[in-house]
Amino acid sequence: MDIAAQVGYNHSISFIRMFKKYSGMTPGDFRRRRVAFSRPLRASPHKV
Repeated sequence: MDIAAQVGYNHSISFIRMFKKYSGMTPGDFRRRRVAFSRPLRASPHKV
């Protein structure tokens, strides 16, 4: 189910506009940033 519909928006574009107004980014930008930040760090080849 579409998140926009789950939170009461009849049209996805309305949800996207409000999301961007309050967060400063689109939901797609948010997902891309979230994915980038949630990736585990690579282990260093050198042990300390």
